[in-house]
Amino acid sequence: MTQHDYVIDNGTGSVVRADINSVLQAVITTNSGNSAPSTTAAGQLWWDSDGNTLYIRNTADAAWLPIAGATVSAISVDDTTDSASTTSGSIHTDGGLGVAKKMYVGGGMNVTTTGSTSTFTVVNSSTLTVVGTGSSAATNSDLYIDTKGSGSIYLRPGGSTPSMTIAGDGAITKPLQPAFLAYPNAIANVTGNGTVYTVVWANEVYDQGSDFDGTSTFTAPVAGRYTITAMVEMTNLSATTNATLNIVTSNGTWTKRQIGSAAEQTTTHCVSLTINADMDAADTCTISTAFTGNGADTADISAGRFSQFSACLLA
Repeated sequence: MTQHDYVIDNGTGSVVRADINSVLQAVITTNSGNSAPSTTAAGQLWWDSDGNTLYIRNTADAAWLPIAGATVSAISVDDTTDSASTTSGSIHTDGGLGVAKKMYVGGGMNVTTTGSTSTFTVVNSSTLTVVGTGSSAATNSDLYIDTKGSGSIYLRPGGSTPSMTIAGDGAITKPLQPAFLAYPNAIANVTGNGTVYTVVWANEVYDQGSDFDGTSTFTAPVAGRYTITAMVEMTNLSATTNATLNIVTSNGTWTKRQIGSAAEQTTTHCVSLTINADMDAADTCTISTAFTGNGADTADISAGRFSQFSACLLA
């Protein structure tokens, strides 16, 4: 136990020197002892050697306040000074601040930097959850994400290309959302006598995500609802041709039929179909068509953008 009453009594040289050394010992050991010092003053420190806890005497010199150690469950700063910068407020530090558990901020929280970018980072395999909660009696609360001026909001899973951008004017783009559009070259003699033909789409307009194989098959990269549109224009038909257009997915086939007659049909005919399909990851989709009434497979698919195949992830 290294405590002292901090009074140097009169005495011989060696006695006074020993008393001074005892005072210094009490100072460098922070008044260490298994009980509080009997002589106290506001702001005095005491190291509880049994409890492994550092205490400070309060302003009124009436109580010991724990500030560090095994028994400290909380540090309370009653100063209500607000912070307007990194060097103001009740607590500020020139170094980093580590928080091992939850942190609650009763007012606004600003992340500032001297450079052009401010970063709020979740490291390792942690999960950042933003939950809008109020008091225990609250049932609804809101979450706002505001930018300044014409600034945009970017969501970047993986930290590279933004998967969604909300521009300052409110426009939303999803550059990684699976989507493609393709159209065919001219293809001769594919159907006409009831033969089912799987259309080859040789020309890609775009393929966001590279999920179309460049010929006939779209593969869903993730499970979801996909909007799929198919349109096929056939030429070199007889006047009695009936048409069937199929959107064929791993989970089912959707069919559009058009029944023709001599009075209704011409030598060119277009069939289209749009669906919202339920697709699992790695499910495929192709487009097939069949025309009847020609007596032989002499019907042709028109060249260019008169026919098209497209798909995009809806939800």
